[in-house]
Amino acid sequence: MIQRGLLPIAWLYGAVAAGRNLAFDWGLLRRYRSTLPVVSIGNAVLGGTGKTPAVIQICRLLVAEGAQPVVLTRGYGGRTPTPHLVSDGDSAEAVGDEALMMQQLHGLKVVVSPQRVQGAKYIESQKLGTVIVLDDGLQHRWLDRNLDLMCIDLSSPKAADQFREGACLPAGRFREPKRGALRRVHGVVFSARSQQPVHFEGLDLPPRLERFTSLVEVEKIANAHGAELPTGAVVTALSAIAGPGGFHSTLQLLGFRVGERLVYPDHHRYTEADIKRIRQRAQGTPIVITEKDAVKVAGLLPEAYICRIRAKIEPEMRLRQLFREKGILQNSGNT
Repeated sequence: MIQRGLLPIAWLYGAVAAGRNLAFDWGLLRRYRSTLPVVSIGNAVLGGTGKTPAVIQICRLLVAEGAQPVVLTRGYGGRTPTPHLVSDGDSAEAVGDEALMMQQLHGLKVVVSPQRVQGAKYIESQKLGTVIVLDDGLQHRWLDRNLDLMCIDLSSPKAADQFREGACLPAGRFREPKRGALRRVHGVVFSARSQQPVHFEGLDLPPRLERFTSLVEVEKIANAHGAELPTGAVVTALSAIAGPGGFHSTLQLLGFRVGERLVYPDHHRYTEADIKRIRQRAQGTPIVITEKDAVKVAGLLPEAYICRIRAKIEPEMRLRQLFREKGILQNSGNT
């Protein structure tokens, strides 16, 4: 809901963001054009929009087309100051939880770099792949891109309403004016959850935009030994993500009874004291965690069950065709 008392500040914020974008559009601020094709996936609002599952699935589609994608991300929550290729020996504290999750749980090649242009140059010089997938790149305009996609969360009426309202920070949730962001991108990816309605009404999108839907579904809920959790069990839901309500409702839709809902701030770093409190609150019930939390509590909470998810982007064939139209597959084996 728009905080009307903050609208004057929001208008000023939006004007500054719009001015910055005009500087890029007019060439006053120069963008770096990578020698590799770039796919950018980002969002215009704060909070979770289902972007990370979409990034992972787009990488899978690129691999299926013969490309070698490398995810380029800031590594939010990490402390790596220079471009770094994420490896098995890294920690979430060093490279960020999302970067580590994409590398460890999904087998993606991931480079973290606070300066994305430097990260792109590192990927080029080290010959790490054939396509750069720029994570959270909508506002990062210093790096040019072949394909620009915006994720829009339509998984709940509240999320859809926040997009329709369109107010900038701090009155609303937009990082920049909505209209300008929609003019800039090639397409939108509507994020929704399997078995839940998608709230498309009244979005007022430009007709030229490509439209895709990313349906997130649960593959399995299993512990480190592969044992799956039986449906109907009473569980404790533990998460440190943006928008934990979606995680809770997903568990309920799958038939689990959610007892304790333990919610920590997004990107929270768990301590041994946290784990002690979590076990006390769980009182012996199975603890279910997200993939992002799994890489942070692996050594602290080995008994936890991980909710493994996967996104399915439709229409898939149109997205693959768009890869070709935008020159994304120029260096792959299946062009």
